[in-house]
Amino acid sequence: MAIQWYKRSHPTPQKRYGYFLHITDMHIDESYRPGATVDSDCHRLPLASSRTGRLTLRQQAALASNTSTAAPELAGTLGTPGRDCDSPIALARQTLDWIEQEWKHKLDFVIWTGDNARHDWDDKYKRKRKHIYSLNQQIQQMMMDTFGPTEEDPRWIPLVPAIGNNDIHPHNFLEQDDHGLLAFYSQLWQPWIPDDQQPTFQKGGYFAVDVGPQMRVLSMNTLYFYSKNSGVRDCHKPGLAHDHMQWFADQLALAKQDRVKVLVMGHVPPSPRDYRPSCFQQYTQLSSEYADLVQGHLYGHLNMDHFLLYGDEDNSQLVKPDSSQLTDGDNGDDPEVHVNRNIEKYVGWLQSMYSSLLDDLEDEKSERDDSRALDELASKLVVVQVSPSVLPVYLPTLRVFRYEINDDDQSSTKKPHGTLLGFNQYLANITQWDQTTHLKNTPLDYTLEYTTEDAYGLRDLTPKSYYDLVKHFVQEEQRRATDGLWATYIRNMFVQTLDFDLSPM
Repeated sequence: MAIQWYKRSHPTPQKRYGYFLHITDMHIDESYRPGATVDSDCHRLPLASSRTGRLTLRQQAALASNTSTAAPELAGTLGTPGRDCDSPIALARQTLDWIEQEWKHKLDFVIWTGDNARHDWDDKYKRKRKHIYSLNQQIQQMMMDTFGPTEEDPRWIPLVPAIGNNDIHPHNFLEQDDHGLLAFYSQLWQPWIPDDQQPTFQKGGYFAVDVGPQMRVLSMNTLYFYSKNSGVRDCHKPGLAHDHMQWFADQLALAKQDRVKVLVMGHVPPSPRDYRPSCFQQYTQLSSEYADLVQGHLYGHLNMDHFLLYGDEDNSQLVKPDSSQLTDGDNGDDPEVHVNRNIEKYVGWLQSMYSSLLDDLEDEKSERDDSRALDELASKLVVVQVSPSVLPVYLPTLRVFRYEINDDDQSSTKKPHGTLLGFNQYLANITQWDQTTHLKNTPLDYTLEYTTEDAYGLRDLTPKSYYDLVKHFVQEEQRRATDGLWATYIRNMFVQTLDFDLSPM
């Protein structure tokens, strides 16, 4: 029997702020083995320890002192940052344990943007559909255990899932004949998908759900917009992508009619880099049109902590990436994991996008000859939040948003209901923990990396605030500053792990 949490009473809007969690890209791997060689994708132990299951201290010393052959790099206990290894199941479990201990009692709902299953990196251990299903079942149970009711907290905390490109088989490919995949997730996520949304989800893998008073989340199936999915057509042609975009438009119109605020979430962020052109154009156009009710766009997939900023269809062509900047060079492997090989190119693309958008807005302001035009144009921008991953491409991370609760539309002391006010970004230094802490049976601890207010001076996460932030970036370029907001942004983008050139834009 489905748990009808969405029909239960929600937290009453008497508190000053609300909080919700965004967690993404856990990529758990049941075959991850601490002490395995990185060259085996953290699956196989060195030959000297294959019987015992781990290297003895003597074997480690012997390998380290071997001058004829370099000692193999070995997998850490809770992950191996910066290497082509997925997450041990223990990392996901300890992450959720920390959330339950530190944040569960404050959370109103959870945004969960997919990619729970491991990648298909290991040629000796090919991933099959049964592996994907099994890994998602394990994560689902962890989520139920974490966010389900307890004696201390009897609430049903709304959780909104989305399908990632590695939650399907083969990865990146989803067509009309999905071989029962959507039926599987429909049943697996039954506790969180409202009954009236089940037919929609079973047909397309997307749904809408109310997560609190006047707050609605649209869970998008971005596989239909993803340029790497050869199983669908463009959004302007009849088919799965077109139907999904029409649903998006209908839902935004319905939200306006119902007078609710909206969060849009999914796995692959909207980008001219990753979306089919017609899908990207329609997504940004609709989002800009309904900018007054869409409070945020929340995505994962790219592992890097950053934001994308778009205008409507009139200026979206200015942010098309130069294909030479974004060549993956990975022979078809997923670029989101390997993008650290092309950091300068990706950062260069972001710089170009931000600068071009500012130039375009200034030009349009001049054409209108209206002092209020710039504020109006900035308020229609589309801000896409890209959260970094639990998967330790850099260090494991998670994000907690704070939003306005305001049941009085006429209030002059509060921002409009649902306004995203900021977020806390947390990281876990699993390398340090592995070296100093885990032998003492101390649980993994996530620490505050930054807040958007302290790091960037953002008073909220509205499009106008991000326009002002980007303007600061450009001003730093003009001053040739090397220690300002842009430098902070780059450090945060790679979760404080890379010695990257922090020169201005």
